Amino acid sequence: MKINLALDRLPEFRAAPGFNPAVHGGTIVLAPEGTHVMSMFTQWVPSTWSEEPHRDELDAYGRRVIDQMEVVAPGFTDSILHSQIIGPYDMEHTYGLIGGNIFHGELSPS
Repeated sequence: MKINLALDRLPEFRAAPGFNPAVHGGTIVLAPEGTHVMSMFTQWVPSTWSEEPHRDELDAYGRRVIDQMEVVAPGFTDSILHSQIIGPYDMEHTYGLIGGNIFHGELSPS
């Protein structure tokens, strides 16, 4: 799963208040002045989700992830200008990642 968010401000994390490049530099990048883009990679959803879009389930999943971010970064939800949730179906059918696995090149015995 990949969740892309356009934000009107950087998140303020309870555990690390204020701006810190080590905290805010990972997958939060600069965008037009005064805005930011945050990419969130999460795991796991059923492998069968690559066969159909599952839009309702993806929206609910995205809301749960954002709700958890709200716990660690109060005000996070209000900073979201736009969201994009890319699930396994889109990963496979748009980007060619077999089974919708963003780590399709991972090594495993199978």
